[in-house]
Amino acid sequence: MNRFQFSLVTICWGIVLASIILQGLYQGPVLDTYGLAFIVLVSFFAGIVIGDMRLIVFGWFLSFIFSTFLAFFILCLPVFLGLVWDVGVISEFYAGIIVMIFRAVFPTVILLCLLASLLGGLVGEIFSI
Repeated sequence: MNRFQFSLVTICWGIVLASIILQGLYQGPVLDTYGLAFIVLVSFFAGIVIGDMRLIVFGWFLSFIFSTFLAFFILCLPVFLGLVWDVGVISEFYAGIIVMIFRAVFPTVILLCLLASLLGGLVGEIFSI
C-alpha cells in the first residue's frame, strides 16, 4: 500500500468515525449499540484494506485524532460562525464540547476501534485479501 492509498483510507476512516460519533452525540450523551456496531464494522474493513499491522496502528491513531478534531470543529461551528458572542460563554462552551467528546469516545470507542481494525488486519493477512 503506497502513501496515497494509506492517506486516503485514513482520512475516510476518520470522517466516517466523526460522523458516527456526531450522530450518536446528537441523539444522546453516549453511542448506542448501532453506532458501536458501525464503528466496529468500519474499523474492521479499514484494517482489511490497510493490511499491515504497523500501518493499522498508525492509521488508527491518525484517524482517531482526525475524527476527534473534526467532531470538535463541527460542534464548535456556532462559535466560529459568530452566533455566540459572550466571551465567558465561549470558554464554557469549549470546555463542555471537550468533555462531551471525551465521554463519547473514551474508553469503549477507542478500544473497539483498535481491536476491530487489528482483527481486520489479521483477517486480511490470513486470507491474503
